[in-house]
Amino acid sequence: MKMISDKILDILMRNEYMSAKAISLECKCSDKTVRTRIKNINMILKGATIISQPRKGYFLQIFNEEEFKKFLSTYNRSLLPIDSKNRILFVAKLLLSSQEYYKIEELADLLYVSSKTMGKEIKEIEHIFNCYDLKLNRKPSYGICVIGSEFNIRMCLSGIIFDSENIIQNSEQFYLVEKIVKEVIEMFDLHISNVGEENVINHVYITLLRIDQGHSILPTQFSFRKMNINIDDEYIISKKICELIQEKTGIAFPKCEVEYIAIHLAGKKLFENDKNPNYVVNREVVNLVDKIIEEIHNKFKLDFKNNLDLKLGLCNHFAPMLFRMKWSLKLRNPLLNEIKENYLYPYTIAEYIISIVEETYHTAICDDEIGYVTLHIAMALDQISKTVNKKNILIVCASGLGTSQFLVYKYIEEFGRYIDKIQACGERDLKKIDLDNFDYVFTTIPILDKIDKPIIEVNYFLDQLDVQNINRVLKQGQHNIVYYYSADLFVENLKCETREEVIHSLSQLILINEDVPDNFEESVLYREKITSTEFGNNVAMTHPIEPISNRTFACVAVLSKPIIWKEKSAKVVFLISIGNKKGKNIQDFYKVTSKFLMSKLYMDEFLKRPSFDNLMSLLQNIESELNI
Repeated sequence: MKMISDKILDILMRNEYMSAKAISLECKCSDKTVRTRIKNINMILKGATIISQPRKGYFLQIFNEEEFKKFLSTYNRSLLPIDSKNRILFVAKLLLSSQEYYKIEELADLLYVSSKTMGKEIKEIEHIFNCYDLKLNRKPSYGICVIGSEFNIRMCLSGIIFDSENIIQNSEQFYLVEKIVKEVIEMFDLHISNVGEENVINHVYITLLRIDQGHSILPTQFSFRKMNINIDDEYIISKKICELIQEKTGIAFPKCEVEYIAIHLAGKKLFENDKNPNYVVNREVVNLVDKIIEEIHNKFKLDFKNNLDLKLGLCNHFAPMLFRMKWSLKLRNPLLNEIKENYLYPYTIAEYIISIVEETYHTAICDDEIGYVTLHIAMALDQISKTVNKKNILIVCASGLGTSQFLVYKYIEEFGRYIDKIQACGERDLKKIDLDNFDYVFTTIPILDKIDKPIIEVNYFLDQLDVQNINRVLKQGQHNIVYYYSADLFVENLKCETREEVIHSLSQLILINEDVPDNFEESVLYREKITSTEFGNNVAMTHPIEPISNRTFACVAVLSKPIIWKEKSAKVVFLISIGNKKGKNIQDFYKVTSKFLMSKLYMDEFLKRPSFDNLMSLLQNIESELNI
């Protein structure tokens, strides 16, 4: 197989046009094999591309001599994808770029894997296609090919290009498109992010390829004028891009294709519009953001009503996002995994925000958008953390009224800058007090009854260590990870076969041990439909779509055997529930927990001894590492 590809490349390097028939005679293979091999060679070529012209045949066009020479010096099996992920993307693009049928055996030979391996990877490819409403058609004796709408094929190609490392960007056409798009965007001073610009370049490149291959968007699919959508400015920019590409390539763009690119330009516009003094946010978007801010306050007890930066940021992101929703466009987020890992709590809030948008517009929204919203929430939370957040504290002691008042006076004198409300009581009166009005309980005596507030034991006459500890608690919060975990919510060797079974088992355990509503499990499953948090570290984490428990807690299960959660394997499952009462230090809880979830070192250490005590020990080590 490799010899045939080598021979074809050697023949074309004679720098003359050669027909498929002539090449097949020299290589002693069929015309179809020649055409297939040329397509495959084009996918890995660097610094050159093989073009074809009717009645003339194939020609090797070199556009970067140095890069092509480097390619030739290393041209061997290693240039083909060797891992499963890249093989899947490689074959998916191959199928999308051709109307021909491919046999599994041919694909296996090309990529130096067994037919069995290729068969398994074809199933993964089929899953990718299903996400874009594309079908894999199987025809006996012929092989497989893709069927579906032109729009869905292009969206799928865009997704594959985004997810792959070296699958295209090796042709003269790509470099030409990249150069022209950047020049025109700068020419018209279009406010677009770097990621948005890359997205547009890929879509223009894909459009050019598809037109060149004889595939075009139907005029009825993208007629924004008929839809009464005003993107005239983007249309002018798109038209200029298409005109310049046509001058260089001779490939004409029909009006519907110009509109298609214009829609992508409109959907990728930068959500920071502060450079435009005439920019006015749509009333529909403003109302949506106001609704979201109100819901965040109701559900998460976070008051962002006066945070104008957050409101403007969400408005400026939602305006083009709603446009993308309408046209099923995606703004790819290259930092999505990092955002999930490093901003777990803001991501949780962003998930809830997106669920509101989905319910409002009855449209599914991709994880990439959740990632962008997360960054806005993270900045807003950071602003809160930088302000002095005064606490309400309760002092419990065994002394009488006079000495209790003396304690109140001493605490105000020493820690007054951190205290909003303070009250003292005896242990006997503790049950009569509404603890919802307090953040922390400081006590000079042991408290035997379990209460749902952090308890800090101190001496009646505060020593230096007490003062340091209280200052730390009031200034930074009671950062005790143990508070959020319980042996009652830890399951070792849980026997489940599916994600749904795990969620059901843990939800039942939570219903027994925590004050949660009957629809707790339903809320978790609903959240899983929106997005799933998998860390690729034998760990999965899930939670209800909104805060519905009285307190924040984590339920942990170690499975008897790993299961596929959504796409990745999971051996350990965290089910986290955020309390619906105003809580402090939730971000720190998430910081400690997420670092544990992401750390292969800590996870391996935990799985060596998967006990509750070991889990607590490891989490406390992380807490110390983070200095919180």
